[in-house]
Amino acid sequence: MRKIEIGDVLVACLVAGGLAATLSWLIFAWVGAGAEKFPWGSLGDWLAAIGTWVIGYGAWKYAREAHLLRQSELERAARRDHHMHAGRVQALREWAKIVRRPFRVTVDFEKASEGGLLVGTVKGAAKGAVELLKLVPLDDEAWRYLDKRDVELKVKLATFLLLFESQATTVLERTKKSDPKAPIDTASNSLWPEARETLADLDAIGIKLEEAAERIPEI
Repeated sequence: MRKIEIGDVLVACLVAGGLAATLSWLIFAWVGAGAEKFPWGSLGDWLAAIGTWVIGYGAWKYAREAHLLRQSELERAARRDHHMHAGRVQALREWAKIVRRPFRVTVDFEKASEGGLLVGTVKGAAKGAVELLKLVPLDDEAWRYLDKRDVELKVKLATFLLLFESQATTVLERTKKSDPKAPIDTASNSLWPEARETLADLDAIGIKLEEAAERIPEI
């Protein structure tokens, strides 16, 4: 569909108005010249009919162009809403991946470590996880797309994000003087087991968030 401009409508109205004015001038010119008869019937009837048609055509043209313009605007709005909807749903999926990643990385480290995680590894993982989880914007418009039964996920996520940040801060504080190459188990009351459990809870929330994003209907 071609783009409808306001100028198209104005041109149609001006053309219709110009034709009507021209026909009116012809009536006066014909009468002024003394013409009494018109070869195909009454001149007045013909000109009145033509004038009515011109005015009617102008009204029809105006209504048609206005309708096409409105239809074009609605289609553009629908496409924009569709893209925004799809983008926000995809954002929820990406945030779910971010929420799950720290625990998955931790598990990979544990599998690769024969004697258990080292203090230096845990401190690096804690710092990295805190910064990564900050990338999840809890005030974004996308959260409003969740179904009513999934709204509590945002509340749980916010709670566990704050909990882990607090636990990670404690882990870093309590291992400040520990040997980075020593097993984390040797650090007295490091709070790492509790922080690891919170990461597992965040992983579970991330899985549920992925499922919730899949349930959001398309528009």
